[in-house]
Amino acid sequence: MWRIPKQIYILIAAVIVLGSLLYQLDHQVDRQSSPIEDSLLEAELIMGIPTIPNLGGWPPSLLVALREIHRGFGDQETQAKSLKDLGRLYFINGFMGQARQCFDALRKIEPSEARWAYFLGMVTRDYQNKELAIEAFRESLLIGQAYPNARYHLGQSYLGSGRILESVDAFGPLLGKNEWAGWAHFGLAKGLALEERYVEALAELDLAIEEMGDVREFYAFLVEVAPYAGRRSGVENARKELERIEYDRDPYDPWFQDLWSLCFDPFRLMLLAKAEELEGDLSKASEILERAVEIDGEDPEILEALEALLRRL
Repeated sequence: MWRIPKQIYILIAAVIVLGSLLYQLDHQVDRQSSPIEDSLLEAELIMGIPTIPNLGGWPPSLLVALREIHRGFGDQETQAKSLKDLGRLYFINGFMGQARQCFDALRKIEPSEARWAYFLGMVTRDYQNKELAIEAFRESLLIGQAYPNARYHLGQSYLGSGRILESVDAFGPLLGKNEWAGWAHFGLAKGLALEERYVEALAELDLAIEEMGDVREFYAFLVEVAPYAGRRSGVENARKELERIEYDRDPYDPWFQDLWSLCFDPFRLMLLAKAEELEGDLSKASEILERAVEIDGEDPEILEALEALLRRL
């Protein structure tokens, strides 16, 4: 007999509760009523619990971790923590739809925590419509302006929506940060190329490569843009660099890297370990690779990577 999943009943109940509470709010003289606000947050939390995805092929340890997190939803005192853990677990393992649902609720439950809006931006940045990611990154910056990753991804999201001038405003402050100057020049170069100002784009790209000479994406973009600027010199060298540099590289993201202990995907763990290695933290990279071996100790690529790292240590 066909059965409706339990999550459907939970969502229906949450919608009913939320509608009832909003009706009550409209008819309250004192709109600061704490019990109603608490109930609204609880309804928001319930709405943030996603349906469990198909986990066929994943290690049993992921199922154990999910089961433990879901147990926490049965106790009001641990519900918020459980939603945080659930969102982070889904995010680091690549379940972006489920992570989005969690983070969308968390940014309303904890509006003073910049990470939830930032993570929401990260899980929606690849959408064709960039407006949700733009809103999320801007919100994160308003809460905690010190995190440069949010500014960089805001600029990239502006570029993705064709808002070039706004991308310049986003990248500009990063030029004064040594570890971000290369990425900022790269973002400016992309904006100039979109405006067909190819000579200026290459000038910014040269500055990016001068700051950071080990980013494959910079050289790939140079090879792409140079013909439009009429430049021949340096293109062959850029192609050689593309062959020499083995790994793609993104801006180092401490908030994302901190989630590694919740990752159950050996391939993703290898990427996380490589990010730590590129930052010079070989001990942390080794720890992450050891987790990958625990999950899949028969993958020769993981074993080879760990062995090579241990030799360096």
